[in-house]
Amino acid sequence: MEKKMAPPFTDGFCKIHVTANGSPGGGKPRDVIKSTLDRVAYSNLNVGIKRRELAKQAHKEIHRRIRCPRRKGVEIGYAVAFEEGGEHYEIVSIDYPTMYVPAVMELDLERRAARYESTAVV
Repeated sequence: MEKKMAPPFTDGFCKIHVTANGSPGGGKPRDVIKSTLDRVAYSNLNVGIKRRELAKQAHKEIHRRIRCPRRKGVEIGYAVAFEEGGEHYEIVSIDYPTMYVPAVMELDLERRAARYESTAVV
């Protein structure tokens, strides 16, 4: 199969954060930003009906889908913060299409009701 050049990532920048449970022992779990993994450029993708319905069956809701350069160490459950608007999302699935050069990843994102707290040392 012939590989295609990945389309440009022209929609902006976002930061991928490592999250962890930041509550003291025995307390209500709360996710906090532990560290920043990377800052990446991205392009928005459409969320199709089939993908949206499959997510609902798994009790998830996909609010946004982006394509960005592939990064090692990105996992489901990590946080994505967009620089414009400051919205926070959680990664609910990751796809690695093999037809593009350079390698890309496609992230399905679910909006967080509240922003993450940060415990990272700046």
